[in-house]
Amino acid sequence: MAEPHARQQKPKRSPKRVGGWREIVVARAELIAAQLEATRVDGEAWRTTKASVDKHLDAAREAANRKQRLTGLRDWLTGAYITSAWAHLHNAEVLMVSVVSKEDLTAGRHAAIALVEQTFSKQDPRCVEARRQLIDDWPAAGDPERPGLTERAAYRTALQWGFAASDEQYSRVRSFRNMLLFSALFMLLLALGLGWLGTVKPDLISLCFTNIASGGAEAQSCPAGASGPGRWDIFLVELLGLLGARSARWWRSAGCVAPPRRTGCPWRSPYSSSRPAPSSR
Repeated sequence: MAEPHARQQKPKRSPKRVGGWREIVVARAELIAAQLEATRVDGEAWRTTKASVDKHLDAAREAANRKQRLTGLRDWLTGAYITSAWAHLHNAEVLMVSVVSKEDLTAGRHAAIALVEQTFSKQDPRCVEARRQLIDDWPAAGDPERPGLTERAAYRTALQWGFAASDEQYSRVRSFRNMLLFSALFMLLLALGLGWLGTVKPDLISLCFTNIASGGAEAQSCPAGASGPGRWDIFLVELLGLLGARSARWWRSAGCVAPPRRTGCPWRSPYSSSRPAPSSR
């Protein structure tokens, strides 16, 4: 009988995570670990696969639970943690192909084909070969010997192709995002620098123009309304330009301005791959 005043051991708290992708990574790692345990058999091959899968799952959890204090901005820009977490999860799923049941392979082959076709065009030789091996040449349900090693190798190769291309797409989108951020920051600093220069030396960058007033006399017209270059001329022009761009965006969103006609060529960027990248990482 337990003592009435005995201390109860508190449950171990999981580390606090910030960011939805971290929760997804940890949940996926737990699911893969449970699926691996469900395939337990008494053999050296299974124990070797389990050791490799556990190594990748531990690395994925470590990347998701890693604290970001001093290097948070750098890691967000480079995507080091999220890339490491998802890469290890993908490696674990590829290794799982060697031990999952034949029923799971048969049920999941369409998902593998969808992953490959999502990252490559359907005319790509890899898509054609994956569809042939996983769909056209897949054995019938009553065959006791198949799917065997050949089908598992084809399944594993298709996953490797899809995961590698998907990770590369996210890397390109992240590079494109960083390029946009640094370009916007550079333009902001340039605009602030020009505005500050205009306040210090208004005559250095004059935005005034000569106007013919009544009676034929020449007069200068400046953005701030003064008779000569003023300190706030550049800031005023920049503010009006910003408001104009924002107003055009509002009108476009409200449907008051017709969008440009679509063409047969989709949007392309030198930093994007041949297909749109998946969302949210």
